[in-house]
Amino acid sequence: MISAPAQIFEAMFEKVKQVGISELMLENMLNKVSEQYGINWQHLHPDNSKHKINEHMLFIHDKNDSVANFEAIKQLTDNTPATLIATEKLGHVRILKSQYVYDQITTFMS
Repeated sequence: MISAPAQIFEAMFEKVKQVGISELMLENMLNKVSEQYGINWQHLHPDNSKHKINEHMLFIHDKNDSVANFEAIKQLTDNTPATLIATEKLGHVRILKSQYVYDQITTFMS
């Protein structure tokens, strides 16, 4: 996973608050989707799936990611057998174009 937000719902609520949208509207939307798919959206939080993280998983995240907090992904992967590779000065988007990242993925997969 590259630059994955470990606090996805917290980030969603923060963004709607920043742009002045009602948090209740977002919560209602999430509840409607939950009802449609038969699963409570709160159960989809990555923390609830930490036990599924295994040694075949690679997380690459930039320490300066302004979209998805690095410390959150670090906390999610701590005490798991997954590999976390931290980059610096690539941010949330440039990380996807980094040769270093490509090389790390290739090495991990071989």
